[in-house]
Amino acid sequence: MGSASTHCLAGVRYQPLTTGKTFGFLRLVEGALDASTVRADQILVLAQLPDEIPVSAGVISRQLQAPLGHIAILCATRGTPNMAVRDAFERADLRALDGKLVELDVNMQEFSIRTATRAAAERAWKRRRPHRPQVPALAREESRLLDVSTLRLADTRFAGAKAAQLGEVTHIAGLSTPGGFVIPLSYYLQHLSATHATAELAAKLAAPAFAEDSATRARWLAGVRDAIQQRPVDAALVANVRERMRQVAPGARWILRSSTNAEDLAGFTGAGLYRSIRVKAGADETQVAAAIAEVWASVWLQGAFEERAWYRVDHAAVGMAILVQPFVDGAIANGVAITANPFTEQRPGFFINAQSIGGSVTGAAGNEVPEQHLIYTYSGEFEAELLAHSSRMGGATLLAETDLRALGDVLQKLHTHFMHTWRRRANAVDVEFLLAGGDRHVIVLQARPYRVTYAAGQRIDDIAAER
Repeated sequence: MGSASTHCLAGVRYQPLTTGKTFGFLRLVEGALDASTVRADQILVLAQLPDEIPVSAGVISRQLQAPLGHIAILCATRGTPNMAVRDAFERADLRALDGKLVELDVNMQEFSIRTATRAAAERAWKRRRPHRPQVPALAREESRLLDVSTLRLADTRFAGAKAAQLGEVTHIAGLSTPGGFVIPLSYYLQHLSATHATAELAAKLAAPAFAEDSATRARWLAGVRDAIQQRPVDAALVANVRERMRQVAPGARWILRSSTNAEDLAGFTGAGLYRSIRVKAGADETQVAAAIAEVWASVWLQGAFEERAWYRVDHAAVGMAILVQPFVDGAIANGVAITANPFTEQRPGFFINAQSIGGSVTGAAGNEVPEQHLIYTYSGEFEAELLAHSSRMGGATLLAETDLRALGDVLQKLHTHFMHTWRRRANAVDVEFLLAGGDRHVIVLQARPYRVTYAAGQRIDDIAAER
């Protein structure tokens, strides 16, 4: 397998994940984070890693983070400086600055933090935020429940990015996906319109009280979600969805995955903002309808709303399609990977996090650590390095050399295809995958653009300008 080493995390005290300089009001959060209270001008010091985190100026966690964990990915794609410091809540320098406007500089060897002036902070905040609004392409005409294998990237306008990108994967020879079909976003738009829940959106956005008070926004957004979920979903749509389920995979469990047209825009991934809902085998009309409505309602989760607002994404142009997929039976491991080496540009490779089924592949909360590998791609020979064992495997290795070779082949195909398609929009592919069956074959669940920034401080507008 080439060189191999195991890095023990027990002795790690400082972990830089996304480097760079940022300004914000330092906020120590000793309990669970209430996402509705987070502001874009706050640097959060977290005692617990949350499941999701709105746009913030910076993140300091007491717990170590998996490099492909959800929070780490969000910070990396947003360009938000992010680090872990085990004694964060015991440090006198951080406690003394709680509530104060500070400048935080995260680099690979150490970090520094000091008080800052408002003028310096305002200049930095202006550079961070896109200057121009983004209006996602929206197609209302498509109403067919199309098989994912018929979709291409251009179909994002009615199928959403997640479904369209997976459809693109199905056209790459030798790759496997779970299949499934898409409920186009036209049904969401019809349902939302019938609720009249967002009729006051423009007025709300123009009202100072709404813009300045997150609690006011939270109450209004909760009302929008309730209206979406309480209104009956079109019975004909529910019947058609259940019939397609029966035809595609009778007796299977299903997952309804969010797929909006407002994902993977320039400088705005939308990753993790929306909900995906599981339904049991043989789910009845009520259960399927409730799952559809819950995915639709997640457009108006506060975290999603706040992040779109920060990146100037037009809320009124957002549509939610749903990727309806059967569960994969016989899965052995699940994982995420990026088709780049996030640690150094000098040794190109693929970075992989994997975990046994039932464990978290992205979470490093407590003692949950995924298995981590680097597959190097700069030489003609296969070379992989084991970076960390899974905390669930008792010291055993989850992915064998044959698994890594097969996964490396899949990742190379995805990288070659999408880098040609995305060109300068991204320099890597973010991949979600499963290992399944007796032959331990690789199944691609998701592929989306990803940018690894090796030089600290690249701005959102720098990325947008490259398109």
